[in-house]
Amino acid sequence: WLTKLGDRTVRQWLRPMLTDRAIRHDTIRLLRAANKERGILDEITPRLATLETPTLIAWARNDKVMSPEHGHRLAKLLANAEHIEIDNTRSLVPLDQPVELASAIRSFLKSHPTTTA
Repeated sequence: WLTKLGDRTVRQWLRPMLTDRAIRHDTIRLLRAANKERGILDEITPRLATLETPTLIAWARNDKVMSPEHGHRLAKLLANAEHIEIDNTRSLVPLDQPVELASAIRSFLKSHPTTTA
């Protein structure tokens, strides 16, 4: 799927990490922390059921990295989730279908108005 993005896009994403020492440092810290805390997902997953905030799960229908089943499972874990699948996209919905994703988010937000002041 990376080849579909094109070398230019991948280079743009990686350039800050390769050229900025502070970003590279933060990236290394993030990767080390993620590796150290491998069980964190198992630890926090049961707590998802207590999250009552309306949540939109927008998943790529043809995702080859994270299968659509993962999106369905995540939606089932959340108490108040709405799950949609976006067509004609792979893993990076915001890049592949930005207009459709923005439309889905807009519709979701209209149907779930906030009550904050």
